[in-house]
Amino acid sequence: MDSLLDNLIHLMEQEILLWNSMNDLLVEKRKSVIDADVGRLEGLSQDIETLQIKIRHAENQRKEVFEKVALTLDCIPGELSLKALSRLLPEAYAERIMRCRRGLVAIMGRIRNINAGIQELLTHAIHMVGASCNILSGIMSPHTVYGQTGVTENRNQIGRVLSQNV
Repeated sequence: MDSLLDNLIHLMEQEILLWNSMNDLLVEKRKSVIDADVGRLEGLSQDIETLQIKIRHAENQRKEVFEKVALTLDCIPGELSLKALSRLLPEAYAERIMRCRRGLVAIMGRIRNINAGIQELLTHAIHMVGASCNILSGIMSPHTVYGQTGVTENRNQIGRVLSQNV
């Protein structure tokens, strides 16, 4: 049982390290969005995808070990939380597990906030592009006006056909 608990704690600590790396990448992504550095954004997106795969793998390993711990304690894995597990364990293990749990909760909160900030920046950028397009379309000169004979009536503008007989 001790080796399972040590393994679980080690996997949780590894997961925290991976999530901290994700946090760092997202902070860089936010800076790249602000700087409009598309090249850097592409590189960061690839790094984030790679890290997501590693996190998913670590999470699956942690879940497997957690299920083994739960079964060893004669508990149903789906109904046992880390908090409940810590109440069933000796104090030394309970404290370490709760410390890891708090670490995971904290980093998830930071990542959620960074992601929300990036989403707001991107939404704002999209609105700015739309507003810029509206301004540009408003200041562009209209098309040339052609009369019924096909002769340009207004040579200073580029533009529209006003007669079907042209």
